[in-house]
Amino acid sequence: MSIRRREVMVGAAGILAAGVASSAFAAEGAPSAPVSATALAGAAARCVDAGNECLQHCLDMLSAGDTTLADCAREVRQMVAVCAAAGPMAYAGGKRLGGFARVCADVCGDCEKACRKHEAEHEVCKRCAEACARFIAEARKVAA
Repeated sequence: MSIRRREVMVGAAGILAAGVASSAFAAEGAPSAPVSATALAGAAARCVDAGNECLQHCLDMLSAGDTTLADCAREVRQMVAVCAAAGPMAYAGGKRLGGFARVCADVCGDCEKACRKHEAEHEVCKRCAEACARFIAEARKVAA
């Protein structure tokens, strides 16, 4: 797949994720969403935003021939996918939310670890790692 095509696909995924996050924020304050689920949805939306920014940076670096962020890009892409689903699922509640939150926390942990390797050189990686750490903290509350 060409770099340009990949960038278009990533951009489309970002737009979709932003739409999911926006609809999650629109439901904020809905009486059926417990505070921990609301906080989880907000943390998930922040992960999606930071992740899309980080992923674009990784792709820019890859297209310039720098492959040092390839692993980071793989982990971030997975994190964005699960966090895009976590917000709406948090608002929906249900008996599987705790288990899903644990899976998302594991994926975010992998992403955080990959981004921490580059945070000194790339501020965007640091922001992504910090967003993942906040999501993990919120997921633990829901999964408990």
